[in-house]
Amino acid sequence: MSLKAIETVYRGCRFRSRTEARWAVFFDHIWIRWSFEQQGYQLQDGTRYLPDFEFHDQKLFVEVKPGEPTDEEQNICRRLAKESGNAVAILGGSPYQERGEATYQAWLYSARFPQGQDGWRFATCHQCGTAALILPLVHSNLRPVQWVRSPEKHRTGENKETCWLDDASAAVTAAYAAATSARFEHGEQPAPAPPRLVSRRQVDALRARINDAGVTEPAFCHATGLLSLDAITEDGFEAAASRMSLIEETLAAELCARARVIRQRLAVLGIEEVRLAGSTSSYLDLDEPRPQDRSIYEEAERILDKWEQSDCPALGIKPVRPSV
Repeated sequence: MSLKAIETVYRGCRFRSRTEARWAVFFDHIWIRWSFEQQGYQLQDGTRYLPDFEFHDQKLFVEVKPGEPTDEEQNICRRLAKESGNAVAILGGSPYQERGEATYQAWLYSARFPQGQDGWRFATCHQCGTAALILPLVHSNLRPVQWVRSPEKHRTGENKETCWLDDASAAVTAAYAAATSARFEHGEQPAPAPPRLVSRRQVDALRARINDAGVTEPAFCHATGLLSLDAITEDGFEAAASRMSLIEETLAAELCARARVIRQRLAVLGIEEVRLAGSTSSYLDLDEPRPQDRSIYEEAERILDKWEQSDCPALGIKPVRPSV
């Protein structure tokens, strides 16, 4: 008589075993968006199959087994990968880590590995948090990102499409610990996963927009309720980006109004726009002003002030005197 696994409820899903529930906790802590038993499939020979997990952001099905899968289970996953076009992973065992090494087994079936390949591990990027299955020994991975030795390349924006994937990163280690310590008895539920921080590249892009708008970073953080841009969560980033868009729209409207005034002053002086544009240190665009053009507009206005208050024989104008 075989023992039956205990059903476990987590995040509103009824899992068939504690092992499946612990993997769900693990996925949450490396910020993988997943669905459980969302859709069943019928293979060409009529076999029906319901994968345990489907990852939203990756073309990947995940099947959880208590140990090494049988030949029949592997054959079904092999056919599912071939007929669906999605990769299929089999995870044998629980998401545990012992002395820094994961103890589970993982097989992957895909177009690249049609017969299956074992030895896969979950890993995350040190810079952007991207999670993926990788083969640590050959530096191969499932998602279209590359393994790079130096995280500096990812941080500075060089090789923007690359990630430094590490199967022993702090995020992965913390996820193993959360899955191992999760308790479900007597209605208990594991602690929620920590909010995900946005990538360094996103923070740098937002910081550049703030600087272009002429806003100081401390003032922006105070207005948006942020402690710092260097520790901003995805939710906080979305709110900050929306506020930045409002600031940019306000600045654009202000610069459009200033562009109209500049044109009116040029018309009074009888000077063409191109002459003013040639007198500024950077290109002056009166048609499509941008927040970062604010200093150029201020420079153009100072030049106009001088022209209006002094004779400019070279331009053929006389000073503009206020009417009495």
